[in-house]
Amino acid sequence: MTTDFDIVYGNTSTKGTLTWYKRSVALSGQGRSEDSAGCRDTTATSYSAAGTELGSVHTGAVCGASKNYNVVIPANVVGGAFTVRICLDDGATPPATLKCQDSRRP
Repeated sequence: MTTDFDIVYGNTSTKGTLTWYKRSVALSGQGRSEDSAGCRDTTATSYSAAGTELGSVHTGAVCGASKNYNVVIPANVVGGAFTVRICLDDGATPPATLKCQDSRRP
């Protein structure tokens, strides 16, 4: 089962596919930032059906370029993740969230 996502914020974006497994979710795609001063990172967090956070990953900041990513989001509960929230942030520590998209397990 897969779900596509596409988040655009100004001249930056993150887009790709979630692949849903029993106890994890694979996140693959590409982050893009047109301006070297405007770094961006993608954060993905999995949640149970009850709304409990199960795991979170960062793809790594990209500045003035495009970067492919392929990471696994933990969701180690029976039935796996119910929802994944994908957020485009400013790549700082701590990050400022710019725009998010929720994807529900199909």
